[in-house]
Amino acid sequence: MPVIYWVLLVGISIWGFYGIFSLYADSAWWGVNVNLAEANGVQVPFLLSGGWRERRAGFT
Repeated sequence: MPVIYWVLLVGISIWGFYGIFSLYADSAWWGVNVNLAEANGVQVPFLLSGGWRERRAGFT
């Protein structure tokens, strides 16, 4: 039973890491202009060529 637990834990962790990485650190986003992305309604990811941006009231 403990071996199954560790195998599942590692498998789920790898799957989660892949999901987070593919959403927030995908290289396709590196060349996207921040202002253009915001104008097109893109909300995530905000790790873009212009730097890390978050859409908050009063944050520029």
